[in-house]
Amino acid sequence: MTPPDGNNVGYVQYNQGNGIMYQDVPVVAGSTYTLTFYSGSHVPAAQTVSLQFRTSGGANVGAPAIHTITSDLEVTGFGGPYTLVLGPAPAT
Repeated sequence: MTPPDGNNVGYVQYNQGNGIMYQDVPVVAGSTYTLTFYSGSHVPAAQTVSLQFRTSGGANVGAPAIHTITSDLEVTGFGGPYTLVLGPAPAT
């Protein structure tokens, strides 16, 4: 998987709420992580973008930072930029 570089774009097809896109990145304990993005949906308020710490085994750690997509692609196009911040990263 390509590491995040500030230039990647991801589109997720809405499929009865099952469309999921994710990217794993290396985490340094104690560091804060920021995700800045634009979002829009054909089904606003039904989809979210989240930032979440996870263990190497895939278990969630702590509470996620969540953004509910409210921009309707048919009416206003993409909204943003939005920013989610998560941190400091736990030692685990």
